[in-house]
Amino acid sequence: MSPIDVCFLTVSSILFGIYLIFIVSLIAYQNTAPLRSGFFTLTLFLGIFDVLQMVHVYAFLRFPSFGWMTDYYLRMPPHLVHYGSCAMWALAVNQHLAVVFIAINRLSAIVYPHDHKRRWRKPVRRALAAFLCASGPLYVLPKVIHESNEHYVVLDKRTRSSTLVWDDQDLLLRYKYISCITLIVASIVCLFCYGSIFYTSFQRHMTTAKRRMTPPSRNTRGSITPGSLIRKKTSRTSYNGPSRMKSSTSSIRSIAKQVTVGAQSRSTQIVYLWEKRELKLAVCGFVVFFFMFLYTVGVLNMTVDESARSQHSHRSIWLASSDIFSGINPLLLIAVSKSLRTRFLSILCCSWCDRIQYQNPSSSSWL
Repeated sequence: MSPIDVCFLTVSSILFGIYLIFIVSLIAYQNTAPLRSGFFTLTLFLGIFDVLQMVHVYAFLRFPSFGWMTDYYLRMPPHLVHYGSCAMWALAVNQHLAVVFIAINRLSAIVYPHDHKRRWRKPVRRALAAFLCASGPLYVLPKVIHESNEHYVVLDKRTRSSTLVWDDQDLLLRYKYISCITLIVASIVCLFCYGSIFYTSFQRHMTTAKRRMTPPSRNTRGSITPGSLIRKKTSRTSYNGPSRMKSSTSSIRSIAKQVTVGAQSRSTQIVYLWEKRELKLAVCGFVVFFFMFLYTVGVLNMTVDESARSQHSHRSIWLASSDIFSGINPLLLIAVSKSLRTRFLSILCCSWCDRIQYQNPSSSSWL
C-alpha cells in the first residue's frame, strides 16, 4: 500500500463511522423539525447510497488493489463478482440523482419559496424516494440481462494487487459513454440550480443592505411599543371630551399602522433567518456537487480498451473522488446545522435527548 492509499483508507474509515451515526440520527429524529423537511429526506437517502457505495467500492476494488485476500478474489464466484460490478454502477446513479434532486429542492426553497412545503409534501417525497431506489437497478438492467462476465486480474506479483476487469469491453465502453452523458447533464442541472440560488441570494442581500442604509422616518424612529403608544394616545384624548373624537380615531389608525410596521419587521427577521438556514444547506449541496463534478472527470479519464494495469491507473481520479464524494456530506451538514449537530452528538454520546424540545424549535435553533 502506498502512503496515499493509507491516507484514503484512514480518512474513509473515519468518515464511514461518522456517516453511520449521522444516518441513525436522521432516522431517529426524522419526525421532528426541521429534519422532516424534503431536504433532509433526500439527505437520508443520499446517505444510505453513500454508505453502500463506500462498502462496495472498498470490498470489490480498493481491497484487491491493496493486495489483500488476493487468492480469495481470484476464486470469487462469478455471480458475486458480477453483483459487485452491477451494484457499484447502480449506486453511483442513485447518488448522482439524489444530488440533483437536492439541488432542485434548494432552488425551490430559496428562489421560489412560495408553496415550497406544498411542493415537497410527504406524498411527493415518497414518490421521489421510490424513483431514486429504482433508478439504479433500472440503469444496470441491460448489464444484468446481458450476463456479462467480470473477473480479477493480478497486477503485481510482488504486492499481489489485483483489479476487476470486464470481459465484454464493448459493453463497458457503452456504459462509459452513457454515464458521461448522464453525469454531464446532471452537472449542468446542478450548476443552473446553484447559480440561480446564489444570484438570487446576492440580489436579496443587496436589497436588504440598501434598506438598512435608508434613514428611518420620524414616525418609526426610536423604540416604540404598541402598548406604550395606546396608553399615550388614550391619556391625551381622555381629557379633551367628545370634541376630539376625530383626532383620537386618527390616532388609533396611526397606532394600528405602526403596529403593522412592527409586525412586518418581525416577520422580516423570521424570513431572514429562514433564508439564512436554507442558504447554508444550499452551500453544503454545492460542495457535494463540486465533488460530483470531480467524479465526472474521473469517469471521463477512465480507459477501456487498454491493459488491466492501465485501466487501474486511470481509475485513480475516480476512486479518490468517489471516496470524498461519498463521505463528505455529513461533515458539512453537521458543521452548518446546529439542530442536526445536537442530534448527532446525542446519538454519538448515547444520551437520547428529550424529543419534546425538538417538536417546536425556534427559528434560531434551525441554523
